[in-house]
Amino acid sequence: MLIGIAVVVVSQLAFTYLPIMQQLFDTRPISFGDGLLIVAAGLAVMMILEVEKSIIHRMGWRRF
Repeated sequence: MLIGIAVVVVSQLAFTYLPIMQQLFDTRPISFGDGLLIVAAGLAVMMILEVEKSIIHRMGWRRF
C-alpha cells in the first residue's frame, strides 16, 4: 500500500513539475501555498472519513 502511494505521489510530482511533461500536457506548476492547501484538503477528507468509520464501528452498524 505504501509503495503504491509513493508511486502515485512521485508520478504526480513528475507530471506537474518536469518540463517535458509540462510541454506534453500543457500543465503549469502549482505554488507552494496551493500545494499546502491541496494537502490540507486531502487530510481533512481523510479525517472526516476516519471519524465516520469510528462512529459506524462504535454504533455497531455494518456497511454492505
